[in-house]
Order: sequence, then C-alpha cells, then structure tokens
Amino acid sequence: MRVSGFSFIKNGTKLAYPFIESIRSVLPVVDEFVLAAGESDDDTMDHLRALERGEGRGKLRILEMRWNTLAPHAFVYAAQSMAALYNCTGDWALYIQGDEALHEEDHEAIRASLREADGDARVEGLVFDYIHFFATPGHVIQSPAWYRREVRIVRNKNLKVILPSDAQYFVKIAGRRRLEYLACRRANARVFHYGWCRPEAQHVAKLQETAGYYGQAAPKASEVRTYAKVDPSVVKPFTGTHPAVMREWVQRASANTFTPDPSYKLSTREQRQRLKMLAERVLGVDMSIKHYRWV
Repeated sequence: MRVSGFSFIKNGTKLAYPFIESIRSVLPVVDEFVLAAGESDDDTMDHLRALERGEGRGKLRILEMRWNTLAPHAFVYAAQSMAALYNCTGDWALYIQGDEALHEEDHEAIRASLREADGDARVEGLVFDYIHFFATPGHVIQSPAWYRREVRIVRNKNLKVILPSDAQYFVKIAGRRRLEYLACRRANARVFHYGWCRPEAQHVAKLQETAGYYGQAAPKASEVRTYAKVDPSVVKPFTGTHPAVMREWVQRASANTFTPDPSYKLSTREQRQRLKMLAERVLGVDMSIKHYRWV
C-alpha cells in the first residue's frame, strides 16, 4: 500500500502560514508529497526548495503553478488541490492545508486506520477530528458553526474525487449527474488547524489578499473583524500538546493576546449557534455540518 500526501500554497511566508511545518508533519506517514506551489512574491519557494533538498528529499515533489484568481468563490483553492491530488501516485492520498498539521502521536493510528481501510473496498475515505485554534495557540473554538470533523484521506484508485467550492471537503462523481459524499471511517487522528491564530496584522493581510478570490473587495484594515469580536462562550482554553514540528511557530504566535470585546453584540448567526449548542447538550447530538457518510 502506497500513500501520497498533497497540498497547495502561495505566499506562505507573507501570510504567516506554517506551510513548512505542515508538510513536515505529514512526511513520516507518506511515501511522497505533492505540492502545488503558486507564483509567490515572497520567499515561499526558497523555503520549499530547501525542504526538498533536506528533510523532504526523495518525497517532496513541487508543481509550479499559475493561479486563476478570478475563479468564483475561491474555487482556485479547489483547482490547485485537485492539480496536486491528480499527480499523486499512491493508493491513498492524505490532504493537508498550509495552516494545518498532524500530531506525531497520531501517526501510528493513521497507519493502522489505513491498513484496515485498505482491506475494505467499501471505505472511500478517512475522517479526522479537528482542533481549531483561535486568536492564540492557547485557545480553541468549539461551536457547531466550525466543522468538527472532515475527510482528509481519500482512496486514490478507481474513485472519481473532486473538491468543490474552496476545497474544504471532498465529493465523488457517482454518476453522470450525481455527486455524493464519500463512505468513510474514522482515522482515529486529529488535524490541528492554526489558520485563525495568526498575529492580528497577518490575519488582516490574509483576508485582504484573499477577498478577491471570493468576489469581494479587499477590506480596509479597520473593517476587518478582529479576534476580540467573537461569542466568548465558544472559545475555550487548549489543554493538550501541540505537534512537535509546530513548537517554534507556536512559540512565536503565543505572543498574541486575546480578550473578548465586552461590548460586542452577538450576530443572528451566533445566537442561532448558541441555541444549537444548548440543543446538543440537552439531546446529546452533534449539529455541526458533515461532508461524509459512515460505513
């Protein structure tokens, strides 16, 4: 059984993506890693080439790509992800985005889940649990508005898989006009998501640069919603450990501070999420969105 990893990145340094750490977190569990690298105006490619010569030697394969930033609703993310996926040669393909990382404590569980799934033709993907850091690496956000699980490993043989919209999830082409979620099992592993605990200035820069991908005008810095403007009931202390590859990045990001704005008024959506959380506690159900089906 051969396993590929794949991802995409552009301007990773400028926008404070831990993209090198992200790739490094996956290398021990894959036989190759395919990266679609967009044209950057920072030193992203220098870091990638250094990794290719070093720890990623013999595994990391870089595809130099040109992004179509006019693709609707950030479909450029999906296009780049699929370009990398369709260059994977493994029986299974593990997807990681540039602000995500795997924990070394989960590597053996991933291998075991893959071995088991490989022997069951019904299994089309493996679902990971998500830890979403918010504002600082010492806080996580827990709400049904934030996906709690997502497919991050897909079978790469005899399966027509695509990533719709902005590349958050997978679907398969099941017929001439039908798309379906993948039949999945648990990977018994976690994805650590750091995209929402950048330093505030780089958080603003990221939103300004990517607004156009969603057909929106780039906001002024004063118009960007800061970390403080959040429902404080969904932000909790993080009590676990970070992946070893992330420790230096986490140490830098730990300079961030977070205090909820006491004058912030909940949006209608946030009020609905509070009702959902109450229903979850009372009924013992999970009301977050799911882009998969269990098998």
